[in-house]
Parts: sequence; C-alpha cells; structure tokens
Amino acid sequence: MSFSTTDFKSYYVNGVTIDNFGDVFLNSPLYYRAQVGFDFGMIGLSVGYLLPTKGSFKNFSGDTFIPAWDNGKFSASILFNFL
Repeated sequence: MSFSTTDFKSYYVNGVTIDNFGDVFLNSPLYYRAQVGFDFGMIGLSVGYLLPTKGSFKNFSGDTFIPAWDNGKFSASILFNFL
C-alpha cells in the first residue's frame, strides 16, 4: 500500500484519490497471518505466513473470508540481541 499527497489537500492510496481516511480502512483487504518465533540466547528467529482474503470491509459478502492461496507470502527474520 502506498500513501502520497502533493498539496496536503488531496490524498492518494495506491493511486486512488481518497476523500477521507475511513475509505482507506473500508477498502483495505483482509489478511490471515501466522507467525512463530524462537529465542536462542542472543539470536531470535521468526517465520511467518501472510495470506490475503478475497474481500474487504466494503465488499463484505459470503466469500469475504475465503483465502486467496495463490497470493500467500512467507517471511523470515533474524534478530541479534546485543544487550
């Protein structure tokens, strides 16, 4: 999602003009998210999966919560704790 403005009067989210920020919330897609994290002393390891659904709050219908399996994304992170 990208947010931009040129004159602080008109706001754009993903290239679409937004009149108020409530529209941003209503048009945002819904996601399922799963994440697992482990701590190994000074190193932390985390793995996650983000899965979008086929709907949003504005387009709320019977298939809103159906996962879009083709668009899922994996993530991984490593954190080093020096203190």
